[in-house]
Amino acid sequence: MRKNQGITLIALIITIVIMLILATVTIDVAIDGKLFDTAKEAVDKTNDKVGETQGRVDGLLGELEEVKEWEESKKPKEHNWQYTDNTQAELKCTCGICSKESTSGKTYSVGQEIPDYTAGPSGTRWVVFGTEDSDKNGRNDTLLLTTLEPSTEVLQLSGADAYNNGIEKIEAKVKEIYGNEARSMKIEDINRALGYTPEGGMYYDENGYQTTGNFTTKLNELSTWEDIKANGTYTPDGANTEEALGEYILDGYVYTMIDMGLYVSDIISNRAKNLVFEQRGSYIYWLASRGVFAGSVYACFGPGAVFEGCVNSYGVEFDSVGDSGESSCGVRPLVSLKSEIPAGGAILVSDVEYSGGGGEL
Repeated sequence: MRKNQGITLIALIITIVIMLILATVTIDVAIDGKLFDTAKEAVDKTNDKVGETQGRVDGLLGELEEVKEWEESKKPKEHNWQYTDNTQAELKCTCGICSKESTSGKTYSVGQEIPDYTAGPSGTRWVVFGTEDSDKNGRNDTLLLTTLEPSTEVLQLSGADAYNNGIEKIEAKVKEIYGNEARSMKIEDINRALGYTPEGGMYYDENGYQTTGNFTTKLNELSTWEDIKANGTYTPDGANTEEALGEYILDGYVYTMIDMGLYVSDIISNRAKNLVFEQRGSYIYWLASRGVFAGSVYACFGPGAVFEGCVNSYGVEFDSVGDSGESSCGVRPLVSLKSEIPAGGAILVSDVEYSGGGGEL
């Protein structure tokens, strides 16, 4: 007798019939129980929730973008102002901020009036002076404004006090006249505006003006030291000893825009020269710096100044012989503007060739 080797045809037919019956019952239950409708409703609700959530996400992303734009607008603008050529007559910035406004960037001319900036006495006229690297990061991020002319109000400084406390008094006078946002010009500001790099401290001997080539030379290291100390050892700090006088560093120097052997390059534009000196070299104003200069028989101490066509990093209000003097000069402010300055007006500073006033140095 043979054993069965698989499913018989009858068994297969019975199985198929049972499966068809079960499928029919399942479909009837699904239809009668509205299973499909329930599933569709669930899918629709899910889609609605997804759409609602997406709307909220889009709204939040939009708000986030607005916050980013607001924060970006509050950040200091990373300008990098550069002179367009070595005449130092025009300043240009091609950073991303300025390039958005103009394909060629933004440009201001030295001496260009900024009529929308007002500070100081009524009628004060503010002009572009130069640039400043406020953050000391190698970028000229700030434009400097100054007044078209020095102040008519003067500050009198005299004697050893001019050397000891002159810088503070000059700064205080500038803020008194032009407000707390202003500071006084320094010798470094003038040097930068005129493209001048000092070689070192200066002294005067029988052969004329000499330069040490550094700012570390002491008075007692000069060839004229024996004559200087022989004529007096008065010092602005009141020590009045040979040792104290000899320790002062020679950091004073002078130069001018006219040919007196101490002039800067004639490449610099007359616009820049006239802004610093005035065409006839008549401007007189203090600089918030001080220096020590040596002659052949004495050393002198005092604050810096622009004086009738000359730039001095020192004054002669006090000397090692013990003499004191006094001087009255105006002041000249600088205002640093990291934020955008208003569009400027006409060029006020003349391009007429600088003639200079000069005078004895």
